[in-house]
Amino acid sequence: MAAFLSMFMLYSFYYLCRDPPVLSTTTTVEGFVGRPVEFLDIESYSPLKYVECKNRNDESIKLDDISSQYYVDIAYHKTYGKQVASLDNTGTYICTAENYYGITTGSEFDVIIYDVQLTIEPATPLRVIYGEEIVIKCQVQANYSLYELSWIHNNEIVGIPLQSNGSFINDTLTIPAAIFVNRGDYWCRVDIGKTHTKKHIFVDVIGEASAAPVMSTSLNIEGVLGHPVGFLNITTYCSRVKCVRCQTTTGVLINLEMLEVISSNDMGTCTYGKRMSYLNFTGTYNCTAENDDGITTGSEFDVIIYGVILTIEPALTFDVSHGEEIQIKCYVQAVPELTGFSWIHNDKSLQSDGGLTNGSHTLIIPVATSVNNGQYRCRAENAKTSATSDPVNVNIIGGLPVISTNGQTHVVVHQSETVTLHCNIDSKPAALFAYWTKQVKDKEYVFDANGGNLHDPSLNFLEAKWTDTGTYICHAGNSLGNSSGSAIYLFVISETPMCPCTVDYFQKVLTWNSQNVSNYTKDEWRTVLQPVLQAIEKELRIDVTTVSSFQRKKKSATNKSRSETVMGVVGAIFLAFVFGLVVIIDALSIKQHLRIIRKMWRRRGISNKKTPNTFHK
Repeated sequence: MAAFLSMFMLYSFYYLCRDPPVLSTTTTVEGFVGRPVEFLDIESYSPLKYVECKNRNDESIKLDDISSQYYVDIAYHKTYGKQVASLDNTGTYICTAENYYGITTGSEFDVIIYDVQLTIEPATPLRVIYGEEIVIKCQVQANYSLYELSWIHNNEIVGIPLQSNGSFINDTLTIPAAIFVNRGDYWCRVDIGKTHTKKHIFVDVIGEASAAPVMSTSLNIEGVLGHPVGFLNITTYCSRVKCVRCQTTTGVLINLEMLEVISSNDMGTCTYGKRMSYLNFTGTYNCTAENDDGITTGSEFDVIIYGVILTIEPALTFDVSHGEEIQIKCYVQAVPELTGFSWIHNDKSLQSDGGLTNGSHTLIIPVATSVNNGQYRCRAENAKTSATSDPVNVNIIGGLPVISTNGQTHVVVHQSETVTLHCNIDSKPAALFAYWTKQVKDKEYVFDANGGNLHDPSLNFLEAKWTDTGTYICHAGNSLGNSSGSAIYLFVISETPMCPCTVDYFQKVLTWNSQNVSNYTKDEWRTVLQPVLQAIEKELRIDVTTVSSFQRKKKSATNKSRSETVMGVVGAIFLAFVFGLVVIIDALSIKQHLRIIRKMWRRRGISNKKTPNTFHK
C-alpha cells in the first residue's frame, strides 16, 4: 500500500508540475570586485538545461551556480551569479532559463560592481601597553565617490562616521590612553550603495596598572515605583568593584546593586542602582565605590521616585447586614500630587469623593442592599503613573426574598391533569407571607388555590381547567420588603369542544373565572366592577340629537298624495298672480311720474336764471 501511494504521489507530481522555470531578481544588484555577487534566483520543477544572461550589447555572460537547494514542493532552487566579480560585470542584463517544460525570460536588471581597496595599518595584530596611545589608520580607494567610512569595536560604532568627498579617503582612529576595555577587534567599514565591505585588526592591551573606580552620574535621577532605577555608572580599570554604598543627607545608608554591564569585559563600566524602587528612595545622595586599588567618593545627586501607593481597609472580606452602612477606606501616598481618584465596584467605576490629596479617602454606602455585593477597589493616578489597590470583598447578609421557579416559564397541560407551578423562596430575614397573582388581559388579580402560601408556596392544580389558562407570578415579602419571581404562563388544552366565540369574549371569561366570589364583599364588588359598569354605560349611552323624535321636531313631514300636490300648485299660481298684478300696476304709473319730475326740473331752472347774482360783476 505504501509503495502504491509513493508511486501515485510521484505520478501526480510528474504530471501536475510541468511548469517552466521561475526567475526572480532585484532591479539593482550590487557587489565588490573579487567577491561573489548574486544575479538571480531560479525555481524549477525539472533540471535546468541552461541559464544565459546578455547585456545591452547582446554579449553573453556565463553565470556560476553559487548555491543550490532542493525542496519537496519546489524541485530546484538555484542562485546564479559570479563567484569572483570584476568591473567588467557592471551593466544592464536580461536573463533566460530553460528546463524540460519551457523557456522563461526574466525582467531587465542592473549590476553595479564597486572596486573598493581597503588598507588598514598596522597590518598585523596590535599590542599596546596599558595607558599608551592606540592609533589605527584606514585608507580607502574606490571607483565611486559617495560612500561612508566608520569604525566599529565590539559591534558598536566608535566616533562619528566619515562621509567621503572623493574616490580616496584616509581616516585615523586614535585612543589617547589604552585600558582593558579597549581590547578586541576594530573594523574599518565602508558603506557604499546598498552594500558594504570591511576589514579588521585585533588590538590587545597588556601590562599592569592600578586605579580606583571612576564614578559618573547626573544631578537629577528619576524613577518609577516598583521599577529598576540606576543611580550611577562606575568604571574600574584593573580590579572589580567590591561594594557601592550611598548615604542620604539624613544619614540613611543604602547598598546599590549592579544592574547592567555596559562594557563586555569583566573590568569595565557598570550601572549601579536598585532593582526595585520605593518612594522612600527619594532624597539627596553621596556615593562611595571601592575596589582593590582604592576608594572613590562621588558628587551629590538627587533621586526622585514617582509612584502611587494605595492601602485599602478593611482588607480581604467582611460581612455587612442588609440595611446597614458600608464604609471602606483607601489611604493614598502619591508623588507627584494626584490628578485622579475613583472607586471601582465589580469593574465599574463609582463616583469619587472629589478629593485629590494624599491621605484617607472613604467610600460610604448608607444602606446596604444585595446590589452592593462584590469587590471594591480604589484607583489613583498622577502625571507619572497610576495604581489600583488590592480588592476587598463585601458580603451583604440578608435582603429581599429571592424567588426561583425551577426554570418554569411556559407550562402546557391537558384538561383535568395535575400540574404544579413551582415557587422556592430563599429569604433572610424569614419571609412573612407568600401569594400568587394571575394576569389575564393586562389585569392582575390575587389568585387563591391549593398552595400558594407561606407553608406551601408552590401552586397546585389538582384538575386543571381551560379557564386556568393565564400568566402566574409568585410573590413573597419579609421585614425588608417584597419581591416577585419570574412569570409562568400556563396553557390548559380543552378536551371538550366549545362554542365559537370571539377572542375578547374568551378573555373576559378567563378574567371573571379567575375571580373568587368569596374573596369580595358587596361593596368591594362595586369597586371591582365599577370600570366595567362605566364602560357598559358609556357604550349604551345614546346621543339625543340623533333620535328620530328630536329630528322630526326640526323638519316638516312629507306628504306625497295627488290632491295635496294639486292644492299646492294652485296656491302657488294664485300667489304669483297677485304679486305680478301689483308689479304691473306700478310699472304703468312710472311714465306719469317721470313726466311730472321733468316739468318740475324745468321750472326750477327758469327761476334760477331770473334771480340776480350779487357775487358776479
